[in-house]
Amino acid sequence: MLVVIAALALLVLRFVDPSFLQGKDDFPQRERVRVAATEAKRDFMFQINGYRTENQGGQKLNMYFHYRYDAGIATSEIPNYEDLRADVLKFMGDVDASENPYWETLNQRLCTELASDYPIQAISCQLQVYPDYRRGLPYEPGFHTSIHTIGAIEPLAITGPLELRAD
Repeated sequence: MLVVIAALALLVLRFVDPSFLQGKDDFPQRERVRVAATEAKRDFMFQINGYRTENQGGQKLNMYFHYRYDAGIATSEIPNYEDLRADVLKFMGDVDASENPYWETLNQRLCTELASDYPIQAISCQLQVYPDYRRGLPYEPGFHTSIHTIGAIEPLAITGPLELRAD
């Protein structure tokens, strides 16, 4: 019985806010609201699925972009994500496939370009490459991914689908 009481006491200490046990609130509600407003973040995310590139033998990609706007950005200053998307497609279309760049190199260049061209304080870019079963090319089962992150934002880590439809 003593073991059960000790276990319950440990659970209470682990999962209950100490201010609740003390019967007081050390951080009044109005302060929480003020702090939350000053720490507000405006993020956006978009994806481009099934993009066919000439790079590395003509592979297929899913591309994901999660970014955080500059702090205090006015609504009128928020770029249309379609402009970023168009820049991504232009960048990928201009890749010199004869150089056969690594995905990490492309992703770093692309992510840096987006961060410098738009009112973005942080961005995470993920290039997710489909499995490649084509004859004459290296066998690449499963998805593989390059993730490049600039600034204070959680790095993307989107896994590939478990099943693929045949092209």
